[in-house]
Amino acid sequence: MPHFQVRVHEEELDGKVERQLVRSLTEALVQVYGERARSMAVVEIFGIPR
Repeated sequence: MPHFQVRVHEEELDGKVERQLVRSLTEALVQVYGERARSMAVVEIFGIPR
């Protein structure tokens, strides 16, 4: 199972950034592994202090 862990400064997270990160990372995965990988993608986003 493809699994991404993304750490982003807390102040950058606004509800829109998270959706775009998930969408973009999933699309990158599909480009490499094909459409079958879309349902297996896991993206975890962690807000970290600066």
